[in-house]
Parts: sequence; structure tokens; C-alpha cells
Amino acid sequence: MTNAELSRQLEIPKSTCTYILSRLEREEYVVRHKTTGRYTIGLNALALAHDALREIRFPAVAEAALYRLAEKTGFVAILGVLEGDRVLTVDRVESPDFRRDVTEKGRSRWPYYPPRESRSIGAEYSLHASALGRVALAFLSPEELSEKLQDYQLTKLTPKTIVSKSDFMTELEWVRGRGYSITDQQYHMDTLSIAAPIFGADRNIRASVGVAGSRLSPAVRELTGLIASVKEAGREISRVLAQAPASETQRRLLSPPARYSSLRDDGMSGEMIALPSHGRLRREQGI
Repeated sequence: MTNAELSRQLEIPKSTCTYILSRLEREEYVVRHKTTGRYTIGLNALALAHDALREIRFPAVAEAALYRLAEKTGFVAILGVLEGDRVLTVDRVESPDFRRDVTEKGRSRWPYYPPRESRSIGAEYSLHASALGRVALAFLSPEELSEKLQDYQLTKLTPKTIVSKSDFMTELEWVRGRGYSITDQQYHMDTLSIAAPIFGADRNIRASVGVAGSRLSPAVRELTGLIASVKEAGREISRVLAQAPASETQRRLLSPPARYSSLRDDGMSGEMIALPSHGRLRREQGI
């Protein structure tokens, strides 16, 4: 972006923007292109972002759970946290097929596969069109959910993306009741994704874990098994997270207010009983 564009977007005087950018450029947090005058992120900013993301990485067992999930489902496995109006990727394990295709053929056989910059740690997902985002929203308190969606735009990404506020609220109720989210052709016409919540020791949601892949994949024929695998990964990481000490950054990003007055997941049978703070009792057995 140019100085003028940044000034308009930030709603600050151009002179102030010039001063700030000159300081950031001197410290190598931004780089100004000589021919276009446009500014891009510098290496120091990338290093700073990397340090922050490294701080919120989950315990090693969570990474192992992602590898098992990717291996078992054949889909990419993703761990995401709610931050502002999007979900940030904090860990990701590519599918076995993708790794094999890239090694042998130099590209994925999946017609649609996100570019490299969309597959890196720190990549963003929408709250309304991704399974990770819907799970992150579904377990918020009614007050916080209302605040999150107050100015949020339900942008139409595909012909099947939910853009009606009432329909979306109904969908979130469904997610709460089932304990997982599934989106089919909501984010991209070739994509199916499934996600489940990760809870901390205080029974509050900490993150979402999910898988994504082509809806034409043979694995989709065993949809029940895919859902069960994702939910089990969520329970497994929840058990580990409940026992692991959190860093200061984790406590800041992953410590929302109390979501549920009561929540129990025995971590073995898949039975979950949740009493939302707004008083509705939900019970689920199996998937």
C-alpha cells in the first residue's frame, strides 16, 4: 500500500503516516519499493509475527494428534484460534496424498488447493464460511457472540455460503448441539471441511481442530468416520491442553470469558453433556 492509501484507511494525517512509516522502514519492519512507492511487510515484522505464533503453539502431543488426524482421514489437519473477526492457523499438517503428490509430481492432484501463502502458519479463515470459524463462534456466550457478529459481514464466497443472519444463528445452534461443524461448498465449491472444539481445564473453548479436503475424495463416503476422527482429535488435544501450563501469550489469546456453566466430556466414550450459560441442556452420544 502507498502512504496515501494507508493514511486514508487509518484515518490519520498523511504527515503522521509518513513519520510512522519512516520509523518502521528504518527499523526494517516495512520496506518501500523505489519504483512504486508502495510499502510491504519487512523481515523484522515477519520475525516478530513468527515469535508470537511460536508462543501460542500447542503442546507437542497436539502436533502428534494433527499428524494422526491427517494420516487417518487423508485430509489436511488444521489447528486454529479465534482472533478478532477471523480464525488464525497456529498449526497445520498436510494430507499424506498432498505430500506424496508434491514429492512425485511437483503439485497436488486436487484441482483446487490453496496457494502456499494460504497454507502457512498464521493464515486466516473466515468465521462464517469455515468449519473452524463456526466452531469458534458456536461456543461463545450469547453476549459475546452478539458482539462478534454485530458488524460482521456474512460475505457470499460461493453460491452455497450462508449469508442470512437468522440461518447462520440456526447453524451455530446446530453446531453446539452436535459438537462439531461441517461445511460443504461454503468456502469453495470443491471443499468440504469438518471441525470440533478444543477445551481447556476451565471448560472454556480454546481453539478449533479440523480437516479440509476435496468433497470428491473417496474419504467423504465415510463421512461418519471423518466426523468421529475430528471429534476424537478435539478431545485428545483438550485433555493435553488441560494439563499443560500455558505461556503468557497463550493466556492472552486463548482465555475467553466463561462460555458454559457446566461442560463434561469423559474423553473416552465421546459422550458430552453441555449446559450453556443461556440455560439450554444439550446431550450428545457418539458423533
